[in-house]
Amino acid sequence: MKERPEKAVGIDTSHRTLAVCIEGDNQVHEFSNDDAGHKELIAELTRGGRRVRVVLEATGTYHLDAALALSAHPRCRVSVVNPRAAKHFHEAQNIRAKTDAVDA
Repeated sequence: MKERPEKAVGIDTSHRTLAVCIEGDNQVHEFSNDDAGHKELIAELTRGGRRVRVVLEATGTYHLDAALALSAHPRCRVSVVNPRAAKHFHEAQNIRAKTDAVDA
């Protein structure tokens, strides 16, 4: 059986919520930033055997539990990026807006 290609996923974290953008989907999905929300997020991202590459911005410690939960799943590869690097990436693309969707 042919392996499905990975989908890119960006997550903007906050104390209470995770704003999630999935490659090819033009909407922001929101999940609670707690154990129940992490389980729901993983189920959504890996639905149908999909493999994902997740990028989270290191936001204080708010990203940590989500990153650990995602990285424990075999179909999720996780990268945590420095907020300054993410900011410079946006600037290089001439993106000036500051929204959850842009951050994710």
